[in-house]
Amino acid sequence: MIEWIKKQWKFLLGTVVTLLSVLLIFRRKEDDAYLIENTTESGNKLAKQVLRSNEKAVQQEEDAEKSHREKLEKIQKFFDSNVDRINLERKKKIEDSIKSGNASRATANLAVAFGLSIEETEKKIEP
Repeated sequence: MIEWIKKQWKFLLGTVVTLLSVLLIFRRKEDDAYLIENTTESGNKLAKQVLRSNEKAVQQEEDAEKSHREKLEKIQKFFDSNVDRINLERKKKIEDSIKSGNASRATANLAVAFGLSIEETEKKIEP
């Protein structure tokens, strides 16, 4: 028997390795299902986080746009109430700034027109 094992050890080792490989393959299939399930759950969590983050970014952008529109409306209202006190060249610059949506440029032009600092002009615009 020992002599037979000495002659056939390579064959026996190959058989043992084959059996272990088959066992590992079948065991791995169960792990694959577990891994797929966990990966899917992780992917779903990540997708939800991305969607929440995107919704938050969109809301912040909408809030910023709304704030900007309100500021432009206040500048336009202030400009309309004081239009008779501004020279024609400066009126044109202010109107162009308001039409282009550039609130800081419109505020700066109003400040120049009234001889005020930008901060003072902003205080006059914001009631």
